Amino acid sequence: MLTERISKLKKMLIEQSLLVENILELSITGYITKKPENWKQVAALETVVDRMDNEIDEYCMNLIALHNPECKNLRMVMAVMKINIDLERMADLVVKISESYGFLLYKPVDKPIIKLAEMAKETKKILQNAISAFIYEDIELALKIREQDHFIDRLHDQIFNILISDMKVTVESALHIKRISQNYERIADLSTNIAENTIYICRGDILKHSYRFAETGNGEMIR
Repeated sequence: MLTERISKLKKMLIEQSLLVENILELSITGYITKKPENWKQVAALETVVDRMDNEIDEYCMNLIALHNPECKNLRMVMAVMKINIDLERMADLVVKISESYGFLLYKPVDKPIIKLAEMAKETKKILQNAISAFIYEDIELALKIREQDHFIDRLHDQIFNILISDMKVTVESALHIKRISQNYERIADLSTNIAENTIYICRGDILKHSYRFAETGNGEMIR
């Protein structure tokens, strides 16, 4: 009975994560294909993510109250509650990204947008990898995600440097580009949280606030 409920919980979170991944894709393609209707979809789907957030939270609380899970099952429930919060935050950030893309659609800029497109691609990739690590409880993949996060941080710095040097970009456009870049960076950070929670599920290692994490040859975690 408990095993079935844990499986259902995991399925609920996977559905939520795929929805977040979908709105992340809708956001950038709305700008690339010049389809503002994409951003209306983003806003509508974000409310669905909010509803799923409440459903998952309630399911977790009932599962704890009625089944008293232990060991790995308890870690799974606790981690899902944290990941659920992170996914809901991601959806909020994508709405903000879409709002700024809406402004830039009518105030085109070239060089910074090229870097933003690369950042969008890498952000989607890190989210996909984080979710895959969770689904398959793949510690090796989870361990690689921190390096992806560092790469996105570097892209964010590059965009900031472009904004400083490119005199053709207006102040208002620069603020929206900076907002998009910062929110992509934040989504990458939240994806890293998912990876850390996956490791917690599998091994019970708490990596929150650690500067970096890796695996030694004997399977121990170092920070």
